[in-house]
Formats: sequence, structure tokens, C-alpha cells
Amino acid sequence: RLAQLYVGPLDRSREARWALKELVEVDPQDATVHASLEKLLRQDEDLHGLAEQLERRAASAAELELRLDALRELGRLMDEALSAPTRAIGAWERVLDQQPDDSEALEALSALYERAGQPARRLDALKRRLDLEAESSPAAQTTLLREIGRIAEIDLSRPSEAAEAYARLAELLPADRDALVALARLYATLERHEELVQVIDRQIDLSDDAEERAALAFRQVDVLEEKLGDLDEAARCYEHIIREIAPG
Repeated sequence: RLAQLYVGPLDRSREARWALKELVEVDPQDATVHASLEKLLRQDEDLHGLAEQLERRAASAAELELRLDALRELGRLMDEALSAPTRAIGAWERVLDQQPDDSEALEALSALYERAGQPARRLDALKRRLDLEAESSPAAQTTLLREIGRIAEIDLSRPSEAAEAYARLAELLPADRDALVALARLYATLERHEELVQVIDRQIDLSDDAEERAALAFRQVDVLEEKLGDLDEAARCYEHIIREIAPG
């Protein structure tokens, strides 16, 4: 009752906040009191006080969704208004602890890990986002796969993981030349020569440049001869080059 008077007729914000905080201590699971206090803190633009209150609600609210809402708002507040990325990461990670498939948390953490220079944790977040996008449009998946491949190869020197990402990308987008170039590079690094031959074959089919097709075909012959020791197949490929690709 006292808190209502302070908020309403008396218009005494400081006293109202004090009274509401006391009520939170008395009954930490009262969602109405939490909401009233947070509304007042937002009106007063007391962002640090709001952060403390959101922490209280996240720790004490009876319903899971109320706790998650508090942590989500805390994560956004720390990231966007208070410039506290470490605490933002902590809030979003606590969301995932309680709801592992929270897409907003995964997206926020992907960005925060990138800014914090934590590629391994960002890679994990992107992979989890990809799992959630399994039934979505190919466009969302391809964007994630491209970034997963780049991070795994360039930032973390994990060619096997990168190859897996680019292989999935090439399945979704069979005519994506960048994915095939990356796959060829990675398969060569990993000495996965049979798969390299297949990728080069796809590159030849996609190319409309005679010189490029010839260079790719000769590379394919080299892999067959030098890496796989398959002289018969190398000979057939060489005949194909003479007959179809570079008859001159």
C-alpha cells in the first residue's frame, strides 16, 4: 500500500523504489512487485539499478519464462546500454543453461564472442544456431555454414571441421564456386585425394572458361597419378582433356 502511494498520488520515486525493494525481499517470487520496480527503474533511467533488479528476478522468479525474460533483458542492457560485454555474455550464457535452444541467446552470443575475440566459442554458438535452422530456408543455413567454414579454417586451423561445413554448403548450393574452391583447398591439405578429384570434376563442369577448365583437368590428372597412383583413370582423364577440353 505504501509503495502504491509513493508511485501514485505522492509521486515520490525514491521512496517508492525503496518500498518495492523491501517487498521484493519479503516475497521474492511476487511477479507484480518485480514488474512494478522494474517499470519505475526504467522511468528513472536508473540502468545500474535496473540491472541489479533483473539479477534479483533471474535468481528468484518462480516461473522459468520470467527468469529467462530477466536474463534476456539483462543481456541486452549490458551489451547495448552499459557497455559491459563480459556481463552480457554471462547473462546470455545463463539463458542457454536453462534453455539450450534459445535462438536469441545464440545470436547474441555469436556477436559478443566475435567482438571479444573468442572464435572457438563463437564457432560453437554458430553450430548450435545451424542445428536450429535445420528446417528453415537454405539462405539462413548457407550464411551460417560459410561463416563456420571460415572460422574453422582461418581462425582455428581446424581443416576437418571447415571441410565438413563447406561440403554441406556445396550440397545446398551445388553451383557455389567459392564453396568448391574452399573444399578443393581443404581436401588437398587433409590429403583426402579421392574427394579432391570429385570436387575438381564439379569445378570443371561449372567452368565456362577454356583455360580454367584445362588447368583444373591437368590438376585432376596430377592427383590421380601422383597421389592415388590410379594411372588408368589418369590416362582416361588425359584423353578427355585432349578430346574435349583442350583439343588444340
